[in-house]
Amino acid sequence: MDINEATAKALQAARAVSGLTFEELSAKSGVPVQTIYRIFGAKRDIKLPQLYALAQALGITVVELMEDAERIRQRARRADEQLADDIASNPDLYGLAANQDKNKELEAETPRD
Repeated sequence: MDINEATAKALQAARAVSGLTFEELSAKSGVPVQTIYRIFGAKRDIKLPQLYALAQALGITVVELMEDAERIRQRARRADEQLADDIASNPDLYGLAANQDKNKELEAETPRD
């Protein structure tokens, strides 16, 4: 997950807590509603003045928002690592094509030089 995705998720959480609609957030922050849609969808890079205006409108600081975004990134990274570990330790549970190779046993028995 990149920083834009994590920041979008942090903004979504803050907006949910605030109870503001996108239109209300736009009016309160001065950020055009279409830009807000793109930011919340992680479809564009977030400019600092926009981030500041959105944070203020949501009643939080940019620092709080970025701390939340970093926690979201770390959580996603841990989840990805856990999934990779689970797949490595239980490959048959995940139905991966490599685990369904009919030649797997034959290749395992073939001597290597």
